[in-house]
Amino acid sequence: MYDWSDIPAFLAVMRDGSAAAAARRLHTNQTTISRRIARLETALGLTLFEFGARGASPTANARALLPDAEAMEASATALSSRAGERQRELTGVIRLTTVAGVPRHLTGLLRGFQRIHPGIGFDIDTSAQLMSLEAGEADIAVRVGDRLQASDLIARRVLTHPWAFYGSDAHIAEHGLPRSFDEMPGHAVVAYAPSVESQISLVAAAQSRLDARRTAFRVTTIEVMQSLIQAGEGFGLLPRAVGDASPGIRFCFTEPGLTETFWMVWSQRAAATPHIAAFLRYCSDNLDRMIAALPAAWKA
Repeated sequence: MYDWSDIPAFLAVMRDGSAAAAARRLHTNQTTISRRIARLETALGLTLFEFGARGASPTANARALLPDAEAMEASATALSSRAGERQRELTGVIRLTTVAGVPRHLTGLLRGFQRIHPGIGFDIDTSAQLMSLEAGEADIAVRVGDRLQASDLIARRVLTHPWAFYGSDAHIAEHGLPRSFDEMPGHAVVAYAPSVESQISLVAAAQSRLDARRTAFRVTTIEVMQSLIQAGEGFGLLPRAVGDASPGIRFCFTEPGLTETFWMVWSQRAAATPHIAAFLRYCSDNLDRMIAALPAAWKA
């Protein structure tokens, strides 16, 4: 039985008159074209071309088989077109759960997928409640952690992101700009509450090195931390993607250990759903490009 993938080589030689020209058409080399023609001739038990100095002359066998080969080509093209139409017809909602601050950096990826599949919508949840992928409460999660806990989930590392200390321009003008933990004593600090320390290990590690007596406020969200730093209430810790983009505040310092790793996580059941599977394939093709476009300081 012949290999149908040899048919394009046969058609290219018929149309271009030589193996060299056919190779250029198919973006391969002349040796590959010649090997495919020889394999097809062996499978069919027929001589298809007489090769000479002036190229390839089709035999009567080749001319007789040409209409059938062209019909196969047309069918393959129609199949690809129909498959593309089916892909564009994907509909449904993808439920994405993540932490606050992440969605603004994902919207370009989501919009790109929607341009290909306009029938797809995204429900984005950033509530403090942890949505269960195993129970089907969400389809895909972007989570922070050192490792994946549930063995039946699939995870892809997205990036390792640094945190840093920030202060407002006015506060720094009055009190100076600390460049390390050694320079933090004596400065007013806005800290995270114990509930945040229990969830984010880097926060607990960093705050253990600060003078608790200089803590002006304790907060439970990044958004409140950001607003109090901007208000000049003291120095505080923020993800660099938040701090660097916040008006009126300035980067002070970071250290190698002040990082968190983001993972994209999904269940095997979600991956078997056509519109979710299509989105995961799109992420596989485009997520690295999106990460590469981020500022270098945001990637540890």
